[in-house]
Amino acid sequence: MRHAAIRLATVGLLALVSSATLAQQHRPRGVPGDAPRAGGGGGGPDDVLATSSEWGGAGGVYTCEQWKQYLERMFRLADKRKRGFIDAQDFEVIPRLSPVFHAATFDYFDMAGKGRVTRAEFLSFPSPFFARYDRKKSCRVFQEELARAQTPSAAPQSPAPNEGGGFPGRGGGGFGGGYGGGGGGFGGGGGGGGFGR
Repeated sequence: MRHAAIRLATVGLLALVSSATLAQQHRPRGVPGDAPRAGGGGGGPDDVLATSSEWGGAGGVYTCEQWKQYLERMFRLADKRKRGFIDAQDFEVIPRLSPVFHAATFDYFDMAGKGRVTRAEFLSFPSPFFARYDRKKSCRVFQEELARAQTPSAAPQSPAPNEGGGFPGRGGGGFGGGYGGGGGGFGGGGGGGGFGR
């Protein structure tokens, strides 16, 4: 009987988290694509979680493989000329089509400054979602773990020391830390480059 009550509470919590995630992810008609998101918008934790269903979550689990497949789809959409690399002009389609990359800039991916990003370079960028929620470093995050991370009694999901907040080894920034150093990061509010505009 007690196990049934716990299961029911878990299912209810998952439904609540899932509906809140979907509500944040989908933008009402008439709202411009670059308008701030309700409940966060500045590239913070809400954006990391709110966009996660865009690329993963099949079967109640988010995996690194799902993330790589999503990056592959985005790259194929941008590489219309099938050259094996994209330039700044090709890249423009990605932020328009993907809520995950709504604040992304080409320079964020073109770290070498050569004016193009190869498929391999693009696919090598890790997800800030895993930096924040994959505490076991298993490349698998279950819905139940997300639900626990979002409850008020749960400990804050800040990174462990020396991990950065998002993309490992790249310093701080918005969207879970991330590449781009300083205050820019992955969707964060300006300065330091990265996904911030």
